[in-house]
Amino acid sequence: MTNQSKFENWNFLPEEMKLSCIRFMDFKTRYRLRATSHTERRLAEAQKFSWESVEMRSWRRRKEILLNFGFRPKTSIYYQENQIESMIVPLFSFIFNTVKLGKFDFSWADYDFYQHLQHFVASSPYQIDSVSGTFSFQTLRFLNNFAPNSIKHLELEYEPLGHEGRFPINQFVLYPMINSIKLWYLTVRTIPDYERIARKWMEIDVDVGSVMFFNYYENRTTDDFVSGMEDYTVVQKSPNLVRMEMKDKEKHMVLYVTYKWDKKCFIKIVSSDSPESQITDFILRN
Repeated sequence: MTNQSKFENWNFLPEEMKLSCIRFMDFKTRYRLRATSHTERRLAEAQKFSWESVEMRSWRRRKEILLNFGFRPKTSIYYQENQIESMIVPLFSFIFNTVKLGKFDFSWADYDFYQHLQHFVASSPYQIDSVSGTFSFQTLRFLNNFAPNSIKHLELEYEPLGHEGRFPINQFVLYPMINSIKLWYLTVRTIPDYERIARKWMEIDVDVGSVMFFNYYENRTTDDFVSGMEDYTVVQKSPNLVRMEMKDKEKHMVLYVTYKWDKKCFIKIVSSDSPESQITDFILRN
């Protein structure tokens, strides 16, 4: 026989004592406690803790969530497609509202999970340093749940669903959370007014290595880009390249149009000491 100690007076404890106990509970125990009542849910979500990362992986029928707590081996949670709404959405709701997360990567998540992103509601603003994944027009709403100045790194690929159309740049640049992003990696198929991203990058002085890929519009030229950025100093210009100074004089912004890959455009932040003769090779190589 095994002796199991039981504590039957939990409901009689004052909230201050419950909070002290919750502080020493692991994630699994807190998550189970949260499901017992509205009071316990509020108390469990009031105790914040930190993890390194949460990654989602989906390969055919294999679906996995990889939790990296940062202080012990990673934990994997496996689930079926029909468990997303009943199991995975509540789990992520708890994680987003209680965990200060180093990285959330859903680049390899399944389509059904993407559809649920727009429905998450923040009981407290999300604290996540790095976000990587594919967004549609609807799922961009997920970014409204983030605390202002919370994200430092964003890797975003925009894939419109159905008739959603172009990347909603006018809406996107108003999200408070983007003002703290220092390292960007954007892939957008259609964005005719790409100067708005360029001006935002200039404004918040993003880091070297930030890059955006997008389709080239045949009726747009590098002269059009310069005219839309008239208050910045051009240091290099050709029919398919413009290089401008940033607020930090050690960095330059480069717009490059290439006909090598179906008329693609790059906007990239490079070091100001990158030689003019090598700037094209540097952009394409990196």
